[in-house]
This record gives sequence, structure tokens and C-alpha cells, in this order.
Amino acid sequence: QKFISPSQLPLRIGLVMDTSNSVKLKLPFEKDAAEDFCATVTTYRRKDKVLFVTFDSEVKLHVDFTDDLQVLVRSIRSVKAGGYTRMYDAVYRLIEEKMATLVDADARRIVVVLSDGEDTASERTLKETIDMAQRYDVTIFGISTKNFKDIDSGMVETGEDKNLRALCEETGGQVFL
Repeated sequence: QKFISPSQLPLRIGLVMDTSNSVKLKLPFEKDAAEDFCATVTTYRRKDKVLFVTFDSEVKLHVDFTDDLQVLVRSIRSVKAGGYTRMYDAVYRLIEEKMATLVDADARRIVVVLSDGEDTASERTLKETIDMAQRYDVTIFGISTKNFKDIDSGMVETGEDKNLRALCEETGGQVFL
């Protein structure tokens, strides 16, 4: 068996988008960012697959692992905002139901969370979610939309961003403001 560098392994990416009331005005930005991300992933490295999940008062799987950009884009464009924010539940369930049971065992497991970082309704805690990610070797990256319209956009970290940062950094990922 030959050694394969981690950068050559196929990626299984869970794209998790916040569609709660708090992101209503930022939803067009989130959709654009999600579309661009999917286009990049499915164009450059054909062996990678993305699944698409949204969370508000409910956690919903829209598209299972695929490399079909059209299916992903259609689904991303169709989401609407409303409800509470169950970010931890969404990430936890994605890992438990999809990442933990991956058939391609050598694939790198990655979760990308688009959110303002403010969890208001999860049954799972930040710690439980981090523990679940670490158990299945899932790396989490976050894109915070918290101060999206502000003059300091992308510069100032809020309390909510600190939770998103912890979720990412404790799993080997990082957060982008």
C-alpha cells in the first residue's frame, strides 16, 4: 500500500448554511458564497463531493454527497430564511448521520459552516459538537456573516464569532470573518 499525501485524498464536504431569521438580510450573500464554493470544489478536483444542509428551527438535508454543480446550485438558490438557529444540532447530526458512516474511509471529512455564529435553539452544546467532530476526524471551517454590512466587516470578532472560532479551531479548521 502506497502512502497518499492528505492533499491528494478525496474530500467529502458538508456545506451547512444558516437560514434562520437572523441571516434574512445576509441570505443573498450566503447563497453567492455557497455557490462559488461549490463551483470551485466541483470544477477543480473531480474526486470531491459536497452535500448541502440548512438549519433554522429545523435541520434539513437538501442534497446528499454529489459532484453535480447544477443540483447543488438549484438547491442553494431555493432556500428561504426564517426560524431559530440550531447550528450545533446541524453540525452534530451531519457528522453523526453522514460523516461517521462514509464508505470511502480514506476521504477527508470537512464541514463548512456559513452562519452569523449565534446558536439560539440547539439541544446539543458547543462541546458536544466539538467532541463529535474530533471523534470522527472532521475538520470544520466557518464563514461568519455576523458583521457583514458594517464598516468593520471582516475585522471585528463578536461573542458569537468566538463560539464559531472554537468550533473550527478545536477541530483543526479556522473561521473567516
